[in-house]
Amino acid sequence: MPVIKKHQTLLDYVVEHGGSIMSWFDVARLNDLGITEDVAAGFEAQTISSRLIPMEATIPAPVQLPEAIVLKKQQTVLDFTTQHAGTIESMFKVAVLNGTSITEDVAEGVALAIEPENVQVVNYFAARPIDIVSTKTASQVQPGGIGYMQIQNNFIVS
Repeated sequence: MPVIKKHQTLLDYVVEHGGSIMSWFDVARLNDLGITEDVAAGFEAQTISSRLIPMEATIPAPVQLPEAIVLKKQQTVLDFTTQHAGTIESMFKVAVLNGTSITEDVAEGVALAIEPENVQVVNYFAARPIDIVSTKTASQVQPGGIGYMQIQNNFIVS
């Protein structure tokens, strides 16, 4: 059984013998040691081989990028997120993933990366010919209010 070397910490020992940092806690507990406790050189630390994970197993697999979907005409980031992620809360994640803000007007036809969160909602919209679109164009918005009224025409004084 390997022993702890001079000036070697328990963490160094665990990592050197193929373990992960998470194994450090288990080895400390198994040997009635604190994780920061000084251990004398020559100490034979008990290990559980099944708890010591080889270093190769601790290297994460490549991250798969989220799917990119094209923004429809007059769709906001909120509309897009609700339809393709299934939750309003995902809006912040979509903004970060795509380097935009939640209030920015994103141009039509831009592909945004998105990860579905509520699959039931996403499937609902995918199964129907429905797109969530909540913005209006300038031609759809009629000017109004007191600044656009004319006396005796559309502003009647009685």
